[in-house]
Amino acid sequence: MEFFYSSFQETLEQVDELMGRPADQTKPYEHKYTARELLQNLLNHERIQAQDEPARAAQALIEYILGVNHFETEEITESERHYSKCLNSLLSLPLDYQAKYLNTFQDVLNALGILRCNRGENQKGLEFFFKSQALYEAIKTIQTKDFSHTFHDYLTGSDNFRFIIQGGVNRRKAEQNYTLTLFYMAQAYSKTGEKHKSANYCAETMKRQMISGDYDMKDWAVNCINMAEYYVENNYIAQGIYMLECGLSIIIGKRRKLKSTLNMQIGRAYRSLLELAVEVASQKKNIPPELNEQVLILPMLTAVWKNVEFPTEIEAAKELFKVAHGHFKTALEYFVIDGYVTEHIEMKKDISGLYKGLCYFEKSDARVFAMLNRRLELIENFTKEINKQSYSALWQHLMNEVASIYMDMYELKVFAAEEQKKPKKRLEKHAAANRYALTCIEKQSEMIEFVQKFDMNDDSAKDIMQSSLNLMFGIARLYSKLEDPDRLVRVGYMEKSYRWYEKIKVYLQEAKNGKYPDRISDLNDQLRVCEEMVALMPIRISQVNAEAYD
Repeated sequence: MEFFYSSFQETLEQVDELMGRPADQTKPYEHKYTARELLQNLLNHERIQAQDEPARAAQALIEYILGVNHFETEEITESERHYSKCLNSLLSLPLDYQAKYLNTFQDVLNALGILRCNRGENQKGLEFFFKSQALYEAIKTIQTKDFSHTFHDYLTGSDNFRFIIQGGVNRRKAEQNYTLTLFYMAQAYSKTGEKHKSANYCAETMKRQMISGDYDMKDWAVNCINMAEYYVENNYIAQGIYMLECGLSIIIGKRRKLKSTLNMQIGRAYRSLLELAVEVASQKKNIPPELNEQVLILPMLTAVWKNVEFPTEIEAAKELFKVAHGHFKTALEYFVIDGYVTEHIEMKKDISGLYKGLCYFEKSDARVFAMLNRRLELIENFTKEINKQSYSALWQHLMNEVASIYMDMYELKVFAAEEQKKPKKRLEKHAAANRYALTCIEKQSEMIEFVQKFDMNDDSAKDIMQSSLNLMFGIARLYSKLEDPDRLVRVGYMEKSYRWYEKIKVYLQEAKNGKYPDRISDLNDQLRVCEEMVALMPIRISQVNAEAYD
């Protein structure tokens, strides 16, 4: 065994130092290649080739390090080959010998699982993680202590030293490896679309990191954001907010961007709560039972769990608005428009969404109209200020929302007009409401012009064609609704509606005979509806004209 206590130990410690040594940017793998050469020479040593049990154990350890070395130099196929050799060598040992290298078993099972997942073989990767998970359950039954394989500790008389060839189960290393196993499983389940399992494994990973104190502050806070997003999307609103508060509670120092991001996400969680309350109330649904369900609690942190409640009337909705708005206000102090265009505007949209939620509970039409105006103040100017080519998706979302707000204003004014008992007064009110509809049409027309400038290809055809069609139908329908005391003005609106339906008919016929007919949902049904409107609109126009002579 003298060779394993001297040359073998010394070479592996030298390899460890080389693989961790910083390298020149022009030769990033220089030291790793040197380490690889040492490992290959060691593997070819006559003592390692003896094939007795210590030699086969040594082969396994060398093959594992070679696997790591090739992975770090981005030679993935070779890396997997060495990891597989390591696992086979370990499995060739008697059980009592295998028991000495359970930490290495964990390492190589995790490594093989990662490689399979990285190339899309997630189920095969999970099989390795399941084995690593089962191995950890076995390790838990072993009473062992932490120790060092560093020869320096031997020379200084440390009583926790073990030669590398002696192996041994290091409990701290086993716990760290198991935390990594859970983390990798969370990633794998995310890729397979099993989000609930992914979230559960991620939660367990974060809990273990916090208990052990072995975590990076920024990474852990970012994981809080990712976890909160999943919980909020699935109606675990209180759990999502709690995760974000946990993220805030661990931040040391200024870290303004990270704190602001967490505040932004807390604001969005409360906005989602308000939106969910509106959905439940308007559709007469049951309150989601998971709303205040506790999935993960971290008592070692200062974050406090807070149950949330659905507002059922305007005052409660206002309180929820204030909480969300307060977090957005804090975040906006950092995410200013000059430097953070997307974040700033998205938060202004979020605040607009809060006002939209308030409108549902507000009984006063005047106050609802004031809130619609406030929404325009928040976002409309951005549609004129930002570069719509550079921020294409953001600009389109803004324009859609602005058009929707003008539509809501129009409908509110039409509702007031319909309450008028005198026909003349009713038509005058309709005429006043029309300006909001016409502004809505103006925005929709601008969007059509913008969308149709995009290059049409296999990937973009569906979005371009369906968006254009939806906008054109919206304009045609809206023109047909407009009323006015002046018959000629009203007929003018109807004629514009007719021309839009004709335009849609031509668009659909060209699409039907073009390259992408399958990109429009229910094309034939939509064409039939359009043809019916093209036939109907002249009749309606004639009826309105005939009324003038009655």
